[in-house]
Amino acid sequence: MVDSDIYTFLEVSFETRDFDCVDPCVYNLEGTDRRFCFAPGSDNVKCVREEGTPVTGATGPPTPTGGSTAAPPTAGPTNAPPTAGPTNAPGSIDCAAGCSYTIKFNQYWAQEINGYERTAEVLVPATSSAKLPVVIDLHGSGGQAMTNRLGKFLKNSIIVAGQGYERQWNIVKEKTKAPDTDYVQEVIRQVGEIQQADMDDVTIFGTSNGAGMIYRLLIEVAAPRPFHKVIPTVSTMAEDQYRGGIFYTPSNQNNTGDNVYDQAIVPGKPGPEIHYFHGTADRTVPYEAGTSLGVNFIGAQEATYALAQAFGYEGAQLADAAGVTVQTGVTKYEYSTPDKSVIHYKMTDMGHNAFDPLYSDFVQDYIKTVVEG
Repeated sequence: MVDSDIYTFLEVSFETRDFDCVDPCVYNLEGTDRRFCFAPGSDNVKCVREEGTPVTGATGPPTPTGGSTAAPPTAGPTNAPPTAGPTNAPGSIDCAAGCSYTIKFNQYWAQEINGYERTAEVLVPATSSAKLPVVIDLHGSGGQAMTNRLGKFLKNSIIVAGQGYERQWNIVKEKTKAPDTDYVQEVIRQVGEIQQADMDDVTIFGTSNGAGMIYRLLIEVAAPRPFHKVIPTVSTMAEDQYRGGIFYTPSNQNNTGDNVYDQAIVPGKPGPEIHYFHGTADRTVPYEAGTSLGVNFIGAQEATYALAQAFGYEGAQLADAAGVTVQTGVTKYEYSTPDKSVIHYKMTDMGHNAFDPLYSDFVQDYIKTVVEG
């Protein structure tokens, strides 16, 4: 209740940003069809989700939102290094001398109805160059954000290590149901606040569950995407995401159970460059089609072809024997689309490890070439 008016929580929405409101909560004024959010003030506001519960502790006067709201929000105010303020314009953070910091913002979803602080670790090397390429690193299931995973061999890049909720990324059966496609896009947006970041040269690298997240981004993020190259490793797509020649997305993006991929979707063109590594001895996510971790996976080569077709390739799928040997144990399958190439590397006898000692030098050198040239 504010004065004598009662406001009932409706939803959370990014639209509140357009009205300079304190948080993403949207309310209805009792007895009207008007929608409001609250301006900054001296008290705290929390989204109250129980239907019919009045709002208390308003920070300031209600502000009409003016119309329908968008999807649940992905972020709150930015949290930049000490040299920058809380809301930073693109290119406002100067890291020419090198810097490291943690991106922080709030997200709201069914598991965290009062909001949860999402983070990503940023490492910017000292540079005299005007711009540096950006690489987003998505860990595997049970992993943790670590900039040194790529930083040990990428010395001329801005490295951003994402952190999954419950140490996972939300694909099908994971514990997390966080809005991770929105999370990645918000991380990229905030990286754009760094003066040295070349936002026309953004790569996403992911291992295992992180690679699964890359496939969600490829399928579900509208073109033009805020990234230009992807390097998924040691995971293929689930049948949930692609079956019968059709890509799918969950119609319910805010649930607490397994994701149900029931809504057909056409990935937007143009697609990014795709460089996909997978080992034939992978027993966690099988190279050939199979079931693991309670998920049915399609084969690595089928997944490569599906993505190539999605982004404009019109020919037949390459036969296994049509691959080109680039070094002992490494076979390359390349599809040229009208805009970018889709490339898959079959790594003979490599297990569920993107940096398997059998091929670690090859993989690291390849990633460095893709990211830094």
